[in-house]
Amino acid sequence: MPRYSPNEISRRHLFLSATAAAIATRLVAQAPRSSATIVVLLENIDPRLDTEHLEGIVGEFSSRGVPIAIEIGPQMPPEQVAVLGSLQLQNPWLVECAGLLETGAALPRYFALRTASDLKSDLAFRGWPKEAAMPCCIPTLPVTASNSYALRAAGFRIRITRNIGDLLLPTTIRQTDWGQIDVTGGISKALGSDQPLPRAFSIGDDTLLRLSVSASHRSKDAAKWAEALEVLNSSGENVIARPSDLLGLLGGGTSSFLSLVVDAEGERGPDGPVAQFLTDLQAEGVPYGLIAEPGLSKRDPLGVCGPDNSISHDSLLRNCVVADRDEEQLLLAPDIRIVLVKPSSEVAWTGQRDDGRFQVALAEWTKGALTDRLERYPLSDYVMLLRPSDLATPVQRRAIVAQIVSAIAVGRVHVRSIDGYLDEILAPDQQLKHLWSVRERFDQLVFNVQVAGKTEEEEQRLDALTAWSFIERYTDNSTGLCAGTVNWGKNLVVDHNITFWDVGSHIQGILSAYNLAIIPFKEGQERLQALVASLPFAIVDGRPMPPSIFNGSTGKPASAEFDSCDIGRFLIALRQAVHSGLLAEADARNLVGSWSLPTAIRQGRIHDYRAGKWVDATLTHCNPYALRGFRYWGMEFARAYQPLSEDPTADDLMRLYYSATDIGHFGTEPALLDLIETNGEAAVKELAKVLLTAQIDWFEATGRPKCVSESPLNFHPWFVFQGLRLDRIPEESWIIRPKTESKALAATEFQSQADIISSKSAYLWQARFPNQYTNMLVSLIRDKGRAEGNGFVAGLFAFDQSPMENYGDLNTNGIILKALEYIGRWQRSDLTW
Repeated sequence: MPRYSPNEISRRHLFLSATAAAIATRLVAQAPRSSATIVVLLENIDPRLDTEHLEGIVGEFSSRGVPIAIEIGPQMPPEQVAVLGSLQLQNPWLVECAGLLETGAALPRYFALRTASDLKSDLAFRGWPKEAAMPCCIPTLPVTASNSYALRAAGFRIRITRNIGDLLLPTTIRQTDWGQIDVTGGISKALGSDQPLPRAFSIGDDTLLRLSVSASHRSKDAAKWAEALEVLNSSGENVIARPSDLLGLLGGGTSSFLSLVVDAEGERGPDGPVAQFLTDLQAEGVPYGLIAEPGLSKRDPLGVCGPDNSISHDSLLRNCVVADRDEEQLLLAPDIRIVLVKPSSEVAWTGQRDDGRFQVALAEWTKGALTDRLERYPLSDYVMLLRPSDLATPVQRRAIVAQIVSAIAVGRVHVRSIDGYLDEILAPDQQLKHLWSVRERFDQLVFNVQVAGKTEEEEQRLDALTAWSFIERYTDNSTGLCAGTVNWGKNLVVDHNITFWDVGSHIQGILSAYNLAIIPFKEGQERLQALVASLPFAIVDGRPMPPSIFNGSTGKPASAEFDSCDIGRFLIALRQAVHSGLLAEADARNLVGSWSLPTAIRQGRIHDYRAGKWVDATLTHCNPYALRGFRYWGMEFARAYQPLSEDPTADDLMRLYYSATDIGHFGTEPALLDLIETNGEAAVKELAKVLLTAQIDWFEATGRPKCVSESPLNFHPWFVFQGLRLDRIPEESWIIRPKTESKALAATEFQSQADIISSKSAYLWQARFPNQYTNMLVSLIRDKGRAEGNGFVAGLFAFDQSPMENYGDLNTNGIILKALEYIGRWQRSDLTW
């Protein structure tokens, strides 16, 4: 058992007696309480206060058995931090420190945890002792309910919202989750106030007493408050408590999560002391983690860890490393999610690192370690390191197992494997899981960028001719415009209504057909000239604008609305037609100049025109792509994504993921179009990586291919937008949204029927990120999606991989041609990968 001085023991017993009386009083249903809790907080401590006087001020309270909390602000020098840490270690039941957490408003979960983790890291580097717990923090702004558990992951279970100024407010103590509380309000006074708490004054309600400490305050200022509080505490009129004691007083959970990490230290056989200890843990059903010193794993010099039940290279988990120091720039493998820092490290802390990994400071196991820690700091979570020296004899092993089993039996701890500990403590949101998945999977993909063999060249040539056959067959001779969708079944149905997105695909198809030597230069030139000459305008809000829908056979507008995304794609294609030499620049500029496109840019933001009004279209996943098209013709507007460097940090990527989540689901288009047509910006490429890895993850988990994009349907409602939402679990993350919402279209049966393996998307992925998975997708489309003389069908139905028979569209075939041209470029080795 841990040893304490007689004074420490008597004070603790006195406090526990008062606490037990308070708890018993509160358990009487509907009965008025005879005592109220007072929490004393020393705050705003002047960094110029010398450590001797700071220690004397704290000593006035602790010497009288009065528990206090002490705020550690960002300006507090290391000397003050070290003194307060030492005082808490000496008197853990009377002194509790709380870090000031400079929070922002409504931070996403990851960044709320990052803020809390930065505080833990900063405190560690300023001298806060590794052995001392800190379950309480003081946020500068109230913490949202959704982020309370994010702070819990950094070890902060109690949050005292900071007051500003000299206030007298009711104290509110609110349980926000099992084992977490928020404290707000309170009485704010200066430590040297002329009106300290009178000795006979009774506080009838729970109260947070905030005492600010200036550089001129001394022990005598603290003594007046400490004496008055001592009288209240000993009389039974009030209970003076630390913030962490409030969890017990409120009946909240005070149990901890525990993970055991056993260091094999070279032991490989089944009969050694480590192996025998693991057998004992298995017999009790206790999970554990296994680590190995450098040498066992040749892949990583830092060691690896895992939850398996054998000591072998193959049993070690690959998403965890054990490091001997806290250093952000450790050269870690891409699949590492958790970093365990050894107890020998001079500086260690637990929380979310800026590289997206979760760091845990390992706790040393010493004699009675678990019992001692749970007694002194019952609100802390632990990953405890057990070395062979701790397990050398049967007596040692039995004693450790007995401690663990006893703590489990009384509900003091919940033991988890390392993976389980990560899930419980970090509880990573889906955006962070996507970050991990991209790191682990994308960097391991083998991209097939080698020159194709003769057979593959023949297949690609047949693909191009198949796609071109749709454009050639269904282009109207009078206008040069191609039909949007065609059903070539028993009764041919040609829908001539098209969008400017379709026209962009038509232009790209003509350019690719020329570059793939399907048509000669003159034919390409004539086709583009006829197409451009037939494009209409509509009067939108009193000005000539390209209509959102028009008839390709008559050239007449079918709506008086405007779609900025469609026009952005068209402007990119138009610019590339000029660059290819197939279209005169004067003709293109005359066309763009005939429209009042700047009208759609209002106060620097791009707008659509729908249902008789302008609608802000800035926050869409089409924004980066459309912006590039408008820029080609001298127009600029606000971005949807913040600029991203070519070598982004995890924090940068998580900001992007949250931005993408706020916008909604996204599919292959327009991201992959942007990447192969304009080389796209870094943010677009990163989101494309997320979508590709999510689709591969889905395929490996379910055996069903996933290849999502917007797609026509050969049944009502005729068109769906498919995509990925980053904030949902995998089973709910794949969105299928029709243009018109209804309960029937939201039904599971419809969602299953409308799940499409997109033909064009398969070729886009193969063009930009060719790998084994994209090879499989293209093989599926080739096998089932080619329709000789009619192009490619729009896609395959995912539930049985049957083709959308007799149903194709301009967009699919134009995009497939563009993708095949891009593939030809990197096969000719004139593309920088």
